[in-house]
Amino acid sequence: MTPKPAGTLRVLMLGDETVVGSNLPDAHTVPTRLSEFLTQATGRPVEVVNAGVPGYCPLLSWLQYHYELERLDPDIVILHFDMTDVADDSCYRRRLKKNNDLQICVNPLLASDYRPGTSLNGLLRNSALLRILQAETGLLPKPSGESGGLQGRYEWTTAVRSDLRLQIQHALDPVNQFADAAKRIGFRLLVSTSPLPWQVTTADAFPVLSKEMAVGVAWPNTDDLPYQILNAACRKTH
Repeated sequence: MTPKPAGTLRVLMLGDETVVGSNLPDAHTVPTRLSEFLTQATGRPVEVVNAGVPGYCPLLSWLQYHYELERLDPDIVILHFDMTDVADDSCYRRRLKKNNDLQICVNPLLASDYRPGTSLNGLLRNSALLRILQAETGLLPKPSGESGGLQGRYEWTTAVRSDLRLQIQHALDPVNQFADAAKRIGFRLLVSTSPLPWQVTTADAFPVLSKEMAVGVAWPNTDDLPYQILNAACRKTH
């Protein structure tokens, strides 16, 4: 691992495909644009590490940081919270185990009815790769027990919500873990997010998406509860 050069501001960006920007030229990705902005704004060398992984959520980003990336010694850690992360967390958390193979989350609301066959089959069925392929192509089966379609992945952002308080709490728990690490180690923690089409524009701009989502309200949906929840979770860490 290359030591951080003296005088260099090192920023670590964590998140999913929004951070990775795999469908964009490198010059247009968020980490690259941030590096250019900070270099100009600070007048010092800036290194922005793009550590995003498609399909990740704060739970997996925390494990990635804790076991692999803490040694990078970043000055700033930016954790991107995507609006699909509540659904992603529910999928991954119910399969998370401790070193002694004990289940982390035993709440029946998140219990998985999945029973793996071969070890390879189990890896594929539980992987972020399968979730990305299914979302992009619609040709692969969804993991057992998972809500289907865009409506299920974004339900907590719409006016037609089930009681997802437990799932939301779990999805935001890693923010506390990052905040504790920031205080212990001494880096600055920033949490970023981004709006969805139905929160900032009209349905006419996205007619196909509007029909598939069926949020039940006129776009834009002025209800900003998801951002209030995220803001409250961040304020709790101060």
